[in-house]
Amino acid sequence: MQLDRLAVELRRRNGFESLDLGFAMLHAWHKPLLRAWCVTYWPVALLVSALLWRYPAVAFVVVWWVKPAFDRILLHVYAAAMFGTLPGVRDVLRALPSLLRRTRLAAGLTTYRLSMARSLFLPVWQLEGQRGAAAAARRRVLGARTYGYAAWLTFFCANLVGIWMVGGLAVIMMFLPREATQWFSMRDVFAWDAEWLVLRHALNLLGFVADTFIEPYFVGAGFSLYLNRRSELEGWDLEVEFRRMTQRYAASATPAVGPAVAPAMAIIALVVGFAVTPMDVHAADASAGRAHGVQAPSRIDALPLPPGLARDQAKAVLDDPVFGRKELRSEWVPRGSDAKRPEWLRAVLRWLRRIADALAEGGRVIVWILGGVVLAIAIVYLVRHRERWLRRRKVRAIPETLFGLDVRPASLPDDIVGAARAHLAAGNPAAALGLLYRGALSALIHFAAVDFHAGDTEGDCWRRASPVLSAGGNDYFRRLLDAWLRTAYAHRPPPRPELESLCDRWMQHFDRSALTPGATA
Repeated sequence: MQLDRLAVELRRRNGFESLDLGFAMLHAWHKPLLRAWCVTYWPVALLVSALLWRYPAVAFVVVWWVKPAFDRILLHVYAAAMFGTLPGVRDVLRALPSLLRRTRLAAGLTTYRLSMARSLFLPVWQLEGQRGAAAAARRRVLGARTYGYAAWLTFFCANLVGIWMVGGLAVIMMFLPREATQWFSMRDVFAWDAEWLVLRHALNLLGFVADTFIEPYFVGAGFSLYLNRRSELEGWDLEVEFRRMTQRYAASATPAVGPAVAPAMAIIALVVGFAVTPMDVHAADASAGRAHGVQAPSRIDALPLPPGLARDQAKAVLDDPVFGRKELRSEWVPRGSDAKRPEWLRAVLRWLRRIADALAEGGRVIVWILGGVVLAIAIVYLVRHRERWLRRRKVRAIPETLFGLDVRPASLPDDIVGAARAHLAAGNPAAALGLLYRGALSALIHFAAVDFHAGDTEGDCWRRASPVLSAGGNDYFRRLLDAWLRTAYAHRPPPRPELESLCDRWMQHFDRSALTPGATA
């Protein structure tokens, strides 16, 4: 990589400075970035909105989900501009098939779609071409000190898009006539019905415009975090500075001598070269060494080196388990020096620390036990009251008879209580109780959506109806069931005042308004 050609200055930056560098990159290259975004993102967004015109919420989710594909186009522009090449529209369209095939787009749309640091890790797949375990190791190294900044960048940009959409919708509603705003509310904007489709698509359009201005910064800031982390790990700034120093030294090493002085210096060099040869210098050094009793050293290039010594030493360094291992440790260190404390105080502190650790471990066990108990209670409650929570909207198998009783609404009179009072006046309590009981079962089936089965007994019916009835309704239904069982099977009807009370309270608990979901009994 030709680091000296980078369009940004390589130096140590913290995370916030890197995010600010992303904004500077966007400001410098906004024209090619916006052109690449508009020729790719906007046609897809408008096409999806047209195909899913009746489902604007689904259209917005689809466009939002495929944004990683357009992030790769933006990163391609950033990477080319980093080395001084600003790609045009034709260059972007020509590179589009390769960007969609060779940048792990499938993983970006599935496994890593909800990753909070996808802007940081996108260059690993697209620019480095890493795959599998190598890519995972690379992500761990890059995200060691940068993941938090990338996650907050994603959180900030997502919320900024939402604020843009809600604020734009508020501005639209401010400019609508007062008569129009009385016809709908904010809840209608997010509903699934077919009304106000144009307004919902206008809201989607606001989101597309927000993505046009925010997504290039999102990708650029993630790219700047990636560059800063790689520069920190691989010393890019030092390498660039060394290259600059080498160029300065090479430029200053050539003396600026005039054309008249150069021939004279060449003649002097030739004379000195012929007068003192390298052999004479060697002999003089050797004779001087023998005169002083010192053996003259041989030439450095004549020293014999064991074959493979450098390779073996490099292999020994690489095989050392310490080499290449990274370990992070964190611990609490007191500010004061422990050596200044007396021994009895250190012993007391160690004892208190052991007690605190034991209490913490016990508290952790208690929390897990309480969590399990709460979860078990919630499961039992949901199973016991499933009829109340699971309102079935699909076509149900509605029984017409239960244990010999006709529960069809057509088989019942319009005024059930009046007909039951007529049976009581005629001295037929069994018919009156049967009519009240049949009416209660029919109301539970058709108004409260209680699913009774063909083989249910009276007790099963009471247990299925209990979750949808209030406390008073549950008590009344239990009394009506007991009276019906005693009258139908034991031929012992309850006293007349109790029968009158059952007739008086029937409408309170089994009228349609009392059993409709959402109404209070």
